[in-house]
Amino acid sequence: MGLALQNTFILGVGAQKSGSTWVHHYLKNSPHFNPGLMKEYHIWDALFIESCKKYLVKNIEEQTFKGVKLTPEEIERKKDVIALRFHVQSDSLPYEQYFASLMNGEFNLTGDITPSYAGLQAETYQLIKKRLESVGFKVKVVFLMRDPVERCLSASRMQNRINQKVSVAENLAALYSSKRYSLRTNYHHTILELDRVFEPQDIYYGIFEEMFTEVNIEKFSKFCGVPYNFSWGSEKINSGNDHISIDSELRKEISDFYSEVYAYCNERFPQTELLWRGCPPGS
Repeated sequence: MGLALQNTFILGVGAQKSGSTWVHHYLKNSPHFNPGLMKEYHIWDALFIESCKKYLVKNIEEQTFKGVKLTPEEIERKKDVIALRFHVQSDSLPYEQYFASLMNGEFNLTGDITPSYAGLQAETYQLIKKRLESVGFKVKVVFLMRDPVERCLSASRMQNRINQKVSVAENLAALYSSKRYSLRTNYHHTILELDRVFEPQDIYYGIFEEMFTEVNIEKFSKFCGVPYNFSWGSEKINSGNDHISIDSELRKEISDFYSEVYAYCNERFPQTELLWRGCPPGS
């Protein structure tokens, strides 16, 4: 009789609008992956990141859905999500025990893909790792990065679908330097914190602009321990219309603001110097 495979936990830490939803759907294509109730659990960001406190569920009974256009089934699912977040955030249902309960003979892979975890500190990553390892998980991290200007533009476009009172460009100009945006775009900060906790072989650093090639789908699949499926190279999840143009002055303003990110990534991931057209001249 062969040895049982160790259960694997994929900790997805972003970046937002850089392929994390694609990752979730790709992993769901594997018969051995059980994500549980949701993609983004919002446990550790709600507890440890001030700007993410909106995800903290303080009281289940206070949650209402008045004025929200949802089917009865969608409301029940929302209630289940809120209840689960409440119990895991309060530790009445320990994070590691919840995910361990998803594993059985059929499933040996699960994960929490919450892009705002990019803003966590090394101490929190260490806590997550220790707790998951205590129930037998091998913890692997996935962090995907996208041209900072394009990431901010895509985030602004997503917000514009919710609130169309201002244009995408106006929204982008107002928010690109905000805590909300910088938390999710300062990739070098995330990388430095992750490198303090995880071994290099347990971190997948990917570049959005090249992730859909067969070479990188194979590399990602091997890292996660799932079968390759090259047909997913043409699958674009939540892509919308990302081809909205912004004037060169605003583009330069944003790329200058994130010049440290470009410089760090150009050195560590040289392909970004060609792939990221938002790079400031000479970066």
